[in-house]
Amino acid sequence: MASRAHRILQISALLPYLALPALAQNNDFDINLVNRNFKVLVSQRLNNFPKSQYVKNTRILFINNRLGFDLKFILGEEFEKQNKDAGIVSFPFVNNKTVFVVIHENGIKKLTAALDAAHPEHEKMLRSIDLFLLANELIFEITSDAQRNDILQTFAQISKISQNESRQKAVMDMLAKHFSASKIVRFFLSLRLRFGETYPDTGLFESISYTLDKDVKEQLSKFLLDNLSVF
Repeated sequence: MASRAHRILQISALLPYLALPALAQNNDFDINLVNRNFKVLVSQRLNNFPKSQYVKNTRILFINNRLGFDLKFILGEEFEKQNKDAGIVSFPFVNNKTVFVVIHENGIKKLTAALDAAHPEHEKMLRSIDLFLLANELIFEITSDAQRNDILQTFAQISKISQNESRQKAVMDMLAKHFSASKIVRFFLSLRLRFGETYPDTGLFESISYTLDKDVKEQLSKFLLDNLSVF
């Protein structure tokens, strides 16, 4: 039972990173413009979501600027210059209820694809953004404001932990505090169902693997099958 719970927490540690692509640094890359345009894109996705009932809370809170957190991309150079001086050593990281995604070299095409309707991978990136919005809605359904605030504060503390093992333990302790095993399994099953209804021709595992640049189908499938007994 202990090992099963450990696996559940390990899988659930992926949640904060869904649909957050790593991006490359580019001298012509206007990060401030990118952040503004990305926020507009998220607003458009929420207002035109294929299954509007699955993002209703997120849409209302986003429109009223009451999500409780913000998302920003920053250049790696900025991270090195400013944030390490503040003791932040890991990324993505949280600071003042803002989730910062540090821009690295292997994924600029994904953000470009999201913002450029003519890009051949534009539709894939829109599905990735929609997957994040679906996941966010589910998190809002199963957590309270107090829990989400505590999670953000904990991630802000974790961002300053330099040792990988200590950081992983802190993440797992935080998840165990707020999410029971059955709640985590229910989250993934609901996410799979809602994504399947939103995009019948695209699998959840396919979209997650595209977002993370890693094939996670076998890992996530085994996790769901092994832990259905928690119900």
